[in-house]
Amino acid sequence: MTPYARFRQIMIDVLQRIWIDNDLDAIDDIYQPDAEIHGMVPGTVLGPREFREVIEQYSTLSRLDGFTIHDVFVDSDDRAAFRITLQVTSFANGRTAPQDCSIFMTLRDGRIAATHNYVDLMGYFEMVGALPEHTAYMLLAGGTFK
Repeated sequence: MTPYARFRQIMIDVLQRIWIDNDLDAIDDIYQPDAEIHGMVPGTVLGPREFREVIEQYSTLSRLDGFTIHDVFVDSDDRAAFRITLQVTSFANGRTAPQDCSIFMTLRDGRIAATHNYVDLMGYFEMVGALPEHTAYMLLAGGTFK
């Protein structure tokens, strides 16, 4: 299997098995026991146990319905970056919208050793109606919520 195909399959397993199928035991198959998951909780590096807890909480708030992997950029046999669009449904109002993300992944012995996750939450929240349109520009211009 080429590095491209291997990384793509690992990402499919993460998104399908863990997030869509809610198979939290798959975390132990896919991630190293000492894996570091960055970007899921601001300012916090999660291990596999904490990652499981975040997914459990997330699944009470929203649902990943599908995904499109647009790009897989392979840097070496153990590092790659992904550009992905998720289809996420908010349980608060039932609306589904795309959520763009970039993920940087490092492998060790064929399992994930680290990820750095960047998700456009503000854009998603605007699309599902939880924030006003152009919130980022309003905040950059000094606006506030009242």
